[in-house]
Amino acid sequence: MVTLSYQETVEKWGIFEVSCMGPEEGNPFTEQWVRATFVCPGEKKTVNGFYDGSGRYIVRFMPSFEGEYSFAVETSFFEEKREGKF
Repeated sequence: MVTLSYQETVEKWGIFEVSCMGPEEGNPFTEQWVRATFVCPGEKKTVNGFYDGSGRYIVRFMPSFEGEYSFAVETSFFEEKREGKF
C-alpha cells in the first residue's frame, strides 16, 4: 500500500504539502501525474502536483480558511484515491 506523508496542521495561508512515492522509470515528469482535491465547509479546490525526483511526487496547497480540511490524492499510479485530514 502506498502511504502519504504530510503534516497534521498548517496555518491559514501557510503551505500544506502532501507527498507520496511512485515510479521513477521512463520520464515521470511527462508519463505520470498527481493531483489532490482539498475540501472544507467554505472551499473545494483541486490542485495538480509535480514530480520532485527520486520517485517523490508532491502536491502543495494554501488553505484559505481556518478549520479542518480533508483531501483525496489521485495519481496515475495508485489504484485508488488516498485520503487524509489536517
